[in-house]
Amino acid sequence: MKLVFEDKFDGKELDLTKWDFSKDNKEGCKVADGKLSLEVSSKDGKPTLWKNATVTCKFRQPYGYFEASIRMIQTKGRHSGMQVRTFFEESAAKKFPAAEINFVTTGEATNTVRPSVKIAEEAGVRNIEPVNSPIPLDGGASYKKFNTYGVLSTPKYFAWYVNTRQVHRVSITTPTAPLYLHFYHNLPEGGVLKNFPDPKLPPEPMQIDWVKIYK
Repeated sequence: MKLVFEDKFDGKELDLTKWDFSKDNKEGCKVADGKLSLEVSSKDGKPTLWKNATVTCKFRQPYGYFEASIRMIQTKGRHSGMQVRTFFEESAAKKFPAAEINFVTTGEATNTVRPSVKIAEEAGVRNIEPVNSPIPLDGGASYKKFNTYGVLSTPKYFAWYVNTRQVHRVSITTPTAPLYLHFYHNLPEGGVLKNFPDPKLPPEPMQIDWVKIYK
């Protein structure tokens, strides 16, 4: 496959020619030491209230291999992950199917990084995921290092890879619409984190070392 997009985050700030970020939490998207950190930040300096951090890649293509080196969150109570997705609002214009192909973790101190896909079809929206996560991450120990997560989209199936090894595959009619990458570090509804009452001491960030997209 041919490399068509890459970002090593080796600048002083997020490259806005390549990325959009969450408008209400610009300070939560930080580039330093060759890594992008997605940090939840205090909402108006109030104890226990925090804001999400997200970035969305501007590069889009139908099908291909989307890959990133990520250190997922380790503390429970939040969600972080990588999505390869189409615009879901396109489904309202009868452009089916639409999809979100995910790697997601809730930060539990166990093996909780899991693959899933949400498909919007004419009959409705359905979630497809394995009952148990097929991703071996040493009971949570490997969250403390960077792992390579990849999603392959073809006309006939989606496949998920961790450290270049295929861990899951779903045979399904896939979208022909362009796909794009989205990374997020999200909070519970309302943004309340009772275990982090000090606005100056947030939980650990989700970190991204590099991103590559192949066609």
